[in-house]
Parts: sequence; C-alpha cells; structure tokens
Amino acid sequence: MQDPRNIISKSRQDRFSCTTAVTEGITTPHTNIDDIEDNKLEQKIAHIRAKSPLRSTRECEEALELVNNDVDKALAFLAYLVLRIPGIQT
Repeated sequence: MQDPRNIISKSRQDRFSCTTAVTEGITTPHTNIDDIEDNKLEQKIAHIRAKSPLRSTRECEEALELVNNDVDKALAFLAYLVLRIPGIQT
C-alpha cells in the first residue's frame, strides 16, 4: 500500500475528515471499532463506511494508517520524554 503521507492528489481536508471519522470511535449497537482486532481491517473499513458511505476502501485504509502512524509517533515521543525525566528509572 502506498504511504498516505506521499499522496499529493488528495486535499488535506479529505484526509482530515476521514481520519476524524476513525478517531471518533465509530460504533454499531454491539461493537466499538477499538475492540476489533487489528488484523480485521475489513471490519474496520465497514465501520468507517457506515459513518461515511462515500469513502472508498483506499481512503479508509489510508486514514487507518495515518491514525496508526500518529499513535506510533506519539508513543515513541512519550518514551523519549520519560527517559529524560529526572528520578524516573526504566
């Protein structure tokens, strides 16, 4: 899959709105998207499409990848900060 950060043809607003849909905790009566295992991408895409039916599978995959990348970056940054706080031993 192509890295979504390298896609120039999409406007920033398109990526933002799809990413926002992912992070708003899309739910059905019985399932929260966060409870779906990471390996069940098709189910996550179905949840995104239920909220934004005009989104393509590719757009939803890109949005999920952006969110996952953001989480990975945030966790890496927090790990970096923790090592620099005086008195904290890891």
